[in-house]
Amino acid sequence: MSRRTGTVFGGALGALVAGAESFRPSLVPRATIQQTLITGSVATTGAALGGVIGGVVGAALAARRSGQRLSNGQALTRLGIGAGALAGTSVMAIRRAMKFRQAQLTSYTGWGEHYQNPRVAGTGGLALAGAAGLATTGVSTAVSEASSALAERYAGPRWMWHGLTSGGVAMLAVFGSKWSRALLYRVLAKDGDEPDAALTDAPDDPHVTGGPGSLVAYDTLSREGRRFVNWRVPAHEIDTALGVEGAVEPIRVFVGVNSAGSLVERVDLAIAELDRLGAFERAAILAVSPAGSGYANSVPVEAMELALRGDCATVVVQYGLLPSMFSTHLRPLASETYRALFDRLRLRIDQQPPEQRPKLFGYGESLGALTAERALEAQPNLLDVRTAHVKGLDAAVFVGTPGGESIRDKLLGSPLIVHVDRWQQLADTDHDGVQLFFLDHDADPVTRFAAPLLHKRPEWLRPAKDRGRNIPDEMKWYPIITWQQVMIDLAYATQSQSGVFRSVGHDYRADLAPVIMAAFAPDSELSVDQVQQILAAREVARDSLLSQEQPEDTRRASDTAASKSGDKVAEPDA
Repeated sequence: MSRRTGTVFGGALGALVAGAESFRPSLVPRATIQQTLITGSVATTGAALGGVIGGVVGAALAARRSGQRLSNGQALTRLGIGAGALAGTSVMAIRRAMKFRQAQLTSYTGWGEHYQNPRVAGTGGLALAGAAGLATTGVSTAVSEASSALAERYAGPRWMWHGLTSGGVAMLAVFGSKWSRALLYRVLAKDGDEPDAALTDAPDDPHVTGGPGSLVAYDTLSREGRRFVNWRVPAHEIDTALGVEGAVEPIRVFVGVNSAGSLVERVDLAIAELDRLGAFERAAILAVSPAGSGYANSVPVEAMELALRGDCATVVVQYGLLPSMFSTHLRPLASETYRALFDRLRLRIDQQPPEQRPKLFGYGESLGALTAERALEAQPNLLDVRTAHVKGLDAAVFVGTPGGESIRDKLLGSPLIVHVDRWQQLADTDHDGVQLFFLDHDADPVTRFAAPLLHKRPEWLRPAKDRGRNIPDEMKWYPIITWQQVMIDLAYATQSQSGVFRSVGHDYRADLAPVIMAAFAPDSELSVDQVQQILAAREVARDSLLSQEQPEDTRRASDTAASKSGDKVAEPDA
C-alpha cells in the first residue's frame, strides 16, 4: 500500500464514520439542508483525519515492502480486504445514522414539525465532503506541478519554488476572501438599510422618532429603526387590556447609524429627542442594546409598555446595519455606544428633582446582551461583583447572552441575581430587590457556542440525567465535531412561527413578558396569559402588514395602522 492509497482509503473510512456521527442530535432540530451542511462539515473533518492516519500507515507499509513486488494473488487479497472494510464500514455507518435519526425525532418535541430527508442529507453531505477533498487534492496537485515546472525552467531548488507557489496561492485566497467579504457586507448593509414597503412614509404618531416635530429624519432610519418606532402600544390598547382608563402614550426613540455622523452625535441626538418627547417625565426609561442590524425586539418593549400602563420611554442607538453573525468586528463600537448612552441618560436623569427621576432600565438580547454587559464593565467599571450591583442602574434583563466572557458568567451561581431557563422558574426564586435578570435557554446554541467546545467537554454536556431542558440525551461531546454541530446550529437557533410563542432554542418570546414584568413592573395587575395573548395577536398583525407589497398611494394608510402594530424577526444572532 502506498501513501496515496492509504490516504484515500483512510479518508473514505473517516468520512463514513464521521458522517454517521453527524446525525447524532445536537441543540436544534434539523431540516434537510441543515443536516446536509452538518454532515458535509463533519465528514470533511473525518476524511482529513482518516486521510492523515491512512497516509502514515500506507507509507509505513510501503517502506516495509520496499523493492518487493506483490503477486497478483496478494494484490487481489489486499483489494478484497479493503473493499470489505469499506462495505462493512458503510453498513455500520448507515445503521448508526438511522439510530441517530430516530433519536432526532424524539428530541425536539417542543419545536413543532420539521421535515428531513436523511437519504438526501447523508448523500449530499458526503458529496460536499468529497468535493472538498477533490478541491484540496486538485490545488495541491496544481501547486506541485507548477513548482516542478518552475524548478526545471529557472534556477533554484524545487522546495523553494513549492514554497513560493504555495505562498502565492495563499495570498490569492486571502485577497479573494477579503474581496468577497467586503462585497457581502455591502450587500447585507444595503439590505439592512432598505425599508419595508409598508413603512416608507414617516408615521404621523407624535410620540415616536420620525413623527411630527422629530429631530431625527425618518429617512435616516434603517429597516429595523422604522419597524421599532411603528410598533408602539398606543394608550387605548393598554386601557382595553387593563379594562380601565388612564394609560399614557409610551415613547419610542430610535437613532439610526445614518442619523448622525459619529457616535457622540448619535447619542446627543437620542438625548435631545427624549427631552423633546418628555421622556424624563415618565416613570421609567429603557435603554435597549440592539443586535448587529439595529434589531431591537419589540416583544419585551411592548410587555413593559403594557405593564407600566404606557408610563415609559424606550431608546435605541444603532451602530451598524449587518446581521449579528457578521458584526463581530463591531462589538467594541456597540459597547462604546451603549455605555455612552447609559452615562448620558444617568447624567440627565440625575438633573431631575429626586422625586421626579425616572427609573433607568437596561435590556439586551443576543449580541445586544453581550455588548451591553461589556459596556457596563468598561472603565470606570460600574459592576460590583460582590453585590451583583451595577451603579446607576435600577434593573436590567439580559437575554440569550452569547458564550464567552460576560457579566452573566461572572455572576453565575450568585444568589443575588436571577438566572432562569424559562419564566416558570421565577416562582422558585426570590427576586425582590434583584437588579440583574438573566434569561438563557439551556439548549440555546447562541449561549452554548464557545471556542473551548473545540477541545473540552462543557459542563452542560454532563451525563444525560443531569442535563438542562431540551438538551438531547443522545448528544455527546467529541473534539471538533461537536463544535461544528453547534456552530451550524447557530444559524437555525431561531425557528419561529408568527404568533406562536415557544420557549426553545434562541426563541425567547414565550418567556420575555413574565421576566420583563418581574424585573420592571413587579406590581403590575396584568396576568401572564393576558399579556402573552395580546403580544401574540399583535405579532400576527404586524407580520401580516410587513408581508404586504403595497403601492405608493396606499402606504400612508398602512403606516397609520402600523402605529398600532409590531414586528417579530427570526434573526440568527451571536
